[in-house]
Amino acid sequence: MSTNNLKSLIDDEQFFHHFQPLYHLKKRKRIGYEVLFRSKLFQNPEMAFQTAIAENCLYELEIKNIQKAIYSYSRISGMTERDKLFINVYPSTLTQPAFLKFMHKLLLETHIKSYQIILEINESEVVCNTSLLQDRIAELKKLGYFIAIDDFGKGTASLRALIEFTPDFIKMDRYFADGLAASESKQEMIKSIVTFCESTNVYLIQEGIENQKELSIIHTLGVQFGQGYLLGKPAPLRGVEV
Repeated sequence: MSTNNLKSLIDDEQFFHHFQPLYHLKKRKRIGYEVLFRSKLFQNPEMAFQTAIAENCLYELEIKNIQKAIYSYSRISGMTERDKLFINVYPSTLTQPAFLKFMHKLLLETHIKSYQIILEINESEVVCNTSLLQDRIAELKKLGYFIAIDDFGKGTASLRALIEFTPDFIKMDRYFADGLAASESKQEMIKSIVTFCESTNVYLIQEGIENQKELSIIHTLGVQFGQGYLLGKPAPLRGVEV
C-alpha cells in the first residue's frame, strides 16, 4: 500500500506544504518560514521519505518537494528578499551531480535568490562520503545558499556535523526547550552552544518554543532566533493552493 501511495505521491505530486514562521527574538521580527511537507497519503511525513528511501527514489521525491515548495513560496504576495525559506534536505540529495543545475534552473524560473534559501541537512540519513558532502556544501555556500544543521542535539552525529559542515545556522532540537525552566543542565548546554555560535559567527535557532516561560529563558540565554507553536503554528500561506 505504501509503495502505491509513493508512486501517486511523486508522479501526481499528491502533497502540499505548511509554513511555520521563524523570528528574531530580540527584534520580535519574522525572518522567514520553514516549509513542512504534508500529504493525505501518509499520516506521518517522515514515513513518506523513509518509503522513498526503501524504494530507491528519494531523490525524485526530494526534488519534487523542493520544486513545489519554492514555486509556492514565490507566489506569496508581500514577501521580500529579506524573507528566508528553510527547506529540509537529505545529504544524498545535496551530493547528486544534477542538484546544483536543478537549483539554478529553479531559482531562475521563480526569481528567488540563493541567499533566501537555507538548506537544512537532515541527520536521519547516514553520510557515506563526508568529503563529497563537504565539497558540495562549500559549492552551495559560494553560490550564496545558507546551510543549517537541523534538530541539533537529537542525533549522535550533531557535534561532528557542526565541525565538518561549517553551517550558517544551528537549529537546536525541541528537546532543549521542553521543561527548560526546571533543567539547569539544559540551560547550561544552551549557554555553551550560544558561546560557540558567537565565536564562530553561526546563527542559533531554538525549535519547539511552546510557552512564554520557555521563550523568556531562551531569550535571556542569548539565543537569537526561535521557532515554535507560541510564535506561530504550521499553516498554509495565503495565495498558495493546497
